[in-house]
Amino acid sequence: KIPALSDVSTMPPSSDFRDQDRISKGKGKEREDKKRGARPAELELGDRVLMRNLLPGNKLSTTFDPTEFVVLEKKGSAVVIEDPESGRRLQRNVAHLKRATPPEEGDSDEAESESVGTGTPTSVECHGNADQEIPAPQTQTATRNRPTRKKKKPQRLEYRELGGSHPKHGEKEGCGDAPCADSV
Repeated sequence: KIPALSDVSTMPPSSDFRDQDRISKGKGKEREDKKRGARPAELELGDRVLMRNLLPGNKLSTTFDPTEFVVLEKKGSAVVIEDPESGRRLQRNVAHLKRATPPEEGDSDEAESESVGTGTPTSVECHGNADQEIPAPQTQTATRNRPTRKKKKPQRLEYRELGGSHPKHGEKEGCGDAPCADSV
């Protein structure tokens, strides 16, 4: 046989290849989506969103910019958002946006301070009298000092009187140790 010529009657139709390819790619996509926990973006018109900080100043900066934007248009994965304060319009991919959580009832600072607590109760109830509450013991302040070692001068720098005893072995006048070689 000539390699360039093929038997047309034994080749499967090209639509079978396409169907098989589409099925295998679909299965692979489902498996990866399940593995990664992927889900469709649920952004709708009028939603308030936060935009990802793509160029952070340093590693301590937040992942999302605290400015809230409003979704104006959505076409596929492209979303047009607007800053309500400045009127600035931007187009971003939905992967760079996150729905902003609405503020809870009451002051948000109070809610944050309560949720940041150390996990210890603020009051302890007495089993004998249910009407009385005894405040829990206060924890140490946030500015806690680290332990430090006791510092002292080396013995060689301490003041000794003439004719006093040697600090290591207590002998008076000259030391016989070669490394010590202290003679007063």
